[in-house]
Amino acid sequence: ALPGFPVAVVGLAQYPASVADLDGDGRVELVQVTRSLSGGGRLYVIDGKGVVRPGFPKHRDDPRQNRFGPGTHIQRRGR
Repeated sequence: ALPGFPVAVVGLAQYPASVADLDGDGRVELVQVTRSLSGGGRLYVIDGKGVVRPGFPKHRDDPRQNRFGPGTHIQRRGR
């Protein structure tokens, strides 16, 4: 295992994790979306050391919308 991983998250992974350099610093972040059994979910952004980035997780607690879809926006900084 890598130092800092695995990372504990709330809920079940809804999609495979994605990797991207969200802040333009040349290092990738891990993006993971989770959901609960009753709906709602969380959007996590995790750095390469296994630390959840400030401001995350973002919560989606409306059980009628139990996923983050195309309307979800993650602001990318730097470029």
